[in-house]
Amino acid sequence: MNLPTDFRGSRQAAEALLEAIDPARYGATRNHLDGAVTRLSPYIRHGVLTLAEVRDRVLARGGGGKLIQELGWRDYWQRLWRQWGDGIWLDREPLKTGHPPEAYGPDLPADLSAAATGLACIDAFATDLMVTGWLHNHARMWLAAYVVHWRRVRWQAGARWFLQHLLDADPASNNLSWQWLASSFSHKPYIFNRANLERFGGGRYCAACPAASRGGAAAPGGCPFDASYEWLQARLFRSPEPGEQALPPGGLASVMQLTVRGVSGGKIIGEWPLQVRAEVWREVWLAPQRMDRGQMLQPSLLTARTVDILKEFNPPIAADQDLSGFELAQAVQAGKPISRKDLVERSLVRKGQFVDAVANEGGLNIRMRAQAMEAGPAGAVIRVRNLDSQKVFFAQVINENQVQVRF
Repeated sequence: MNLPTDFRGSRQAAEALLEAIDPARYGATRNHLDGAVTRLSPYIRHGVLTLAEVRDRVLARGGGGKLIQELGWRDYWQRLWRQWGDGIWLDREPLKTGHPPEAYGPDLPADLSAAATGLACIDAFATDLMVTGWLHNHARMWLAAYVVHWRRVRWQAGARWFLQHLLDADPASNNLSWQWLASSFSHKPYIFNRANLERFGGGRYCAACPAASRGGAAAPGGCPFDASYEWLQARLFRSPEPGEQALPPGGLASVMQLTVRGVSGGKIIGEWPLQVRAEVWREVWLAPQRMDRGQMLQPSLLTARTVDILKEFNPPIAADQDLSGFELAQAVQAGKPISRKDLVERSLVRKGQFVDAVANEGGLNIRMRAQAMEAGPAGAVIRVRNLDSQKVFFAQVINENQVQVRF
């Protein structure tokens, strides 16, 4: 990876950037690509700076409410990672896009990984990601939204792509931010349009983009972002079919407050509140006895039982689903249903395990022994340490004993 020339890996360089922070300007301009961002994330990620010392410096300057909030989000993601472990690779909630999970492809499209989509903005973001190892946060959001919502690719594929290239690659902030925009850890999907891109991108992409010259999103070969948010929502996401009942805004619950409307002769004659109770009974998987974190799941270890799923805080897993590829991300008490938040893909590589790390660059093939610093399922990007040099780098899990170093 070719690193940006203005990133220097030293405490002195980190302190110089820390001293240059202007909290007020950051809060006012941070969403603009040429805004006064701190560029501290690589130094925080690799432990050169701590969140606490950045916080203290910002508080001493004053006017840094927005920057303190962003530091808080980073701390929050880290705490969730400690709690969920590899569960950050699983959807934390159902998608709110109207599409089933199987509608999303598992792999990054070749034109995207080659920065050859024909869209000036997306290709520029992809190039910056892969060549410099750094992207402005707003550009990350635009690129990620394009991957998930326009190209309909699973957020996990995009998250691995970012982890492979970003100098500040942090699985917690990275994965949970991808989940936030995908809507598997938020109440709605994040999208953008051309007006938003031009406003915060300074108009640097659209003028020279071939797609923009062919018209808006409705035109053949036109800019897929050049439309209103309402048009894009209708184009990208699925609404209930005619006759298909839409759920209440908060979803189904055991107790719901509805509104009954009386209509006569085409006119509304009154509306009345009505409290209703609902039950949805389904056969789900339960833990017959206490099951510990890391325990591998198979049907013989579980019990199927019919329960009212609306009484469960976390939606249980239906008993017709095969859980043989998963293990528990946290302990489950006896008699409790197994929920999606309890599961993590079964780790092929365990933390502390010694593995073969293979690196391929052009015609050069290198094999070295390394130690996994974190667990990971097949395809996950994890940190490993070279046993000879003690250097830490990222590699993708291939099988139980091998990881692939990505350049």
